[in-house]
Amino acid sequence: MPTNTGSQTTDQSEDRMHGAAIIDDQGKETPITEDMIEKALQSILKTAQS
Repeated sequence: MPTNTGSQTTDQSEDRMHGAAIIDDQGKETPITEDMIEKALQSILKTAQS
């Protein structure tokens, strides 16, 4: 069974979403970014406070 004893070579901050994307009607993929999620949550909070 392989073990992970070395340091990871990828930047975890860039891979935290594990490839999540929005796919439009034409099949174009738009990666979901942390900024997109933060803006959506801020919008929800603003709506909930109204």
